[in-house]
Amino acid sequence: PGCDAIEAARDRFGELLRIRVSSPAFALGSAAEVRRRVSFPLSGTAGEIPGVITMRIDTTGLDVRWRSVTVVFNATPDERRQRLPELDGAAVALHPVQAASGDPVVRRAAFDPAGGVLTVPGRTVAVFVEAG
Repeated sequence: PGCDAIEAARDRFGELLRIRVSSPAFALGSAAEVRRRVSFPLSGTAGEIPGVITMRIDTTGLDVRWRSVTVVFNATPDERRQRLPELDGAAVALHPVQAASGDPVVRRAAFDPAGGVLTVPGRTVAVFVEAG
């Protein structure tokens, strides 16, 4: 890879680190806390899409800014839409770090409150936050 690719990779990694420290949701202190707060709501359901993992973290009482954090790992080459009925009508947005990302692909990740649909480009990890 050339210098531009190396710098882009460094910048994206820096963004992931900033997301990591942005919420206590990413530093749960025990296995019991992980079991209590982390879920994979589409796993084993008809809404599950091969190659896509959707993880929700309940941050109630943990993070004053956000009620929940949802991370969608899209390992497929194509854009995917994940419907989470529990987010229907919710105030959800792409994490501020990713909304301001230097990567135009991740900035295309979006949320539609009508139906609670998260849209994530191919080969992208998108972090969404629900207003608290």
